[in-house]
Amino acid sequence: RKILVVTNDLPSHPYAAAKLAKVLAKANHNVMLASPKGPSYDRIVSETQNCSNTVCKEIGTVTFTEKHFNVRPVVDPMSYKALKQALWNPFPLAQVCVETLFDRQEGMYLPLTQEITREKYDLIIPIHSTSITVCDAV
Repeated sequence: RKILVVTNDLPSHPYAAAKLAKVLAKANHNVMLASPKGPSYDRIVSETQNCSNTVCKEIGTVTFTEKHFNVRPVVDPMSYKALKQALWNPFPLAQVCVETLFDRQEGMYLPLTQEITREKYDLIIPIHSTSITVCDAV
């Protein structure tokens, strides 16, 4: 089987992706392990360097955005007022944090779509926070 595993740049995610890729490769699957450019890509390369059936690929970038594409919060999510409100009701602050995380992955979307279109994978596995970006690309 031909499998694509996609990870993000959050600290533990490249480790989880590399570990999964090794297990899949050991089971004789051909694994493409994809990560955004930067330290997460360097990590997956170093973690899988002696693993046959595994290829690492840079898939776009992650960036910081000034404003959300779909939500413009009334309260600055990084203010003390938002923190105090989050202690009583954590969902609005958590929502903004999750939206920020996915907004940062915007630079992965187009390269990921091109990779999926070019290569015919039997299975695509998003690691943790990449699930929405990967599902949209599919």
